[in-house]
Amino acid sequence: MSDDTTIDVGSWFATLARAWWVIVGLVVIGVVAGAVVTLAQPDEYTATASVYIGQTTDANGNAMAGLNSNAKAAVQLLSSQVALNEAAKRTGMGISAGRLRKETTIETPSSTVKTSTSVVNIIVISVTDTDPERAAAAANALAEVLLDKLESSVDEKIAQGEFRELLEKKFADFSETLSEREREILSRRLIAEDPETLQQIADRYGISREAIRVAEKKLIAKLKQYMIDSFGDVREIEFHLAG
Repeated sequence: MSDDTTIDVGSWFATLARAWWVIVGLVVIGVVAGAVVTLAQPDEYTATASVYIGQTTDANGNAMAGLNSNAKAAVQLLSSQVALNEAAKRTGMGISAGRLRKETTIETPSSTVKTSTSVVNIIVISVTDTDPERAAAAANALAEVLLDKLESSVDEKIAQGEFRELLEKKFADFSETLSEREREILSRRLIAEDPETLQQIADRYGISREAIRVAEKKLIAKLKQYMIDSFGDVREIEFHLAG
């Protein structure tokens, strides 16, 4: 090895001994800087609220429609600006909808918990904030918004079911006032899911298609008047029929 690459170990240690305070000072500065960065990070708190939204199928295994059985729709609802605005307002703590969006995580854990007959949908709402009370208030507010929507959805289904039952009863009562041929036109044409043609009914009675058409026209007028008398706010009824 040449003299140009020779290292004087003794001189190196002597220099290190004279500059020990510089090295220690740099280490201290590094420790202090790390402590400042650590202390500057605010504490964060996460509050969680879980909402049971419903089952995907009924007791018979039939698929159920609507928000109550659709976890994806529930997540989209909570992510909407309308829901975030409402939840931010409900907290009463001055949090903005924009901040709430950033602090919120919504999950559907594996979607879920299996029962003997169906799959249960659960929505888990988590809000992370520097204030534990604000985090809890925000998570609860979002849960309340979702529950309100679920409740209105259930009420609507109940109302629709009740109206359907009432309508079926009215049709049954109306049918009692009709002749046999009129009842045939009512059940096989006017309220049938797959209406028969005028010719099919005409062939059954051995009469012309035109005769059934005239009878149907009179029956529709009679039915409209009956529905107006039964439901005061009904003014128009439409039937979409085959020829």
